[in-house]
Amino acid sequence: MGTLLVISMILVLSGLAIYTLSHSTSNRKIKKTYLPALALAMVLTVLSGCGTDTNTADLDQEIENNEELTSEIAELEKANSSLQAEYDELQSQFNELEEEVTQLKEENETLEDYESIKEENESLAEEIAALKEENEKQEDYESVKEENESLAEEIDTLKENNSELQQQLEDSQEASSSGSSTSSTSEEDDTTASSSQSAEGECNIKGSTSGIYHVPGSTYYDRTTNVVSWFCSEEEAQEAGYRAPKN
Repeated sequence: MGTLLVISMILVLSGLAIYTLSHSTSNRKIKKTYLPALALAMVLTVLSGCGTDTNTADLDQEIENNEELTSEIAELEKANSSLQAEYDELQSQFNELEEEVTQLKEENETLEDYESIKEENESLAEEIAALKEENEKQEDYESVKEENESLAEEIDTLKENNSELQQQLEDSQEASSSGSSTSSTSEEDDTTASSSQSAEGECNIKGSTSGIYHVPGSTYYDRTTNVVSWFCSEEEAQEAGYRAPKN
């Protein structure tokens, strides 16, 4: 637009010069020729001035718009910085929450393992309790068995004593019926006693008909009369298949 203004001014000056020259009588033909050019130069000058004002107003408007845009950009950058800070904070919180979730998962797995081990321990405890009950029953069975064997030995001993008493009763009856038979019986008893003493000697362990041996001083030693064998030691009795009494 500045170039147009310069051209317009040149044309105006040229037109003025032509107009001055055209006032002379000798140059009337020149006046008619250059008057339109002068008018055109004036029009261009006016238009150049208007265009300059218009361009100046547009430039001011653009500068104002640029300042507004710069201000908006600064505000947007500020808001962006604030949003970035909030995003960073949220990201940090997210990472912390993710770590907590991972830790909770690990704790949950640990608790599941603990519950499984707890169930196994409870099952083992139940099995141990059942085994204890069976063991107690077994012990009670063994105790009852020993008591039964002891009672069986006592019964055998009582039977032997009963047989012995019955034999003595029969012997006494026979002794009362005959004097001569009594004397002969006494001799036979002496002979039996002497043979028993000789049989006993140091081998004084009694082996009864029930397969049990009795040592001197034991509970049933004196009561045992159904002696089958005599033994000099417990080892000898055990080797022969006899066993010691339970009590």
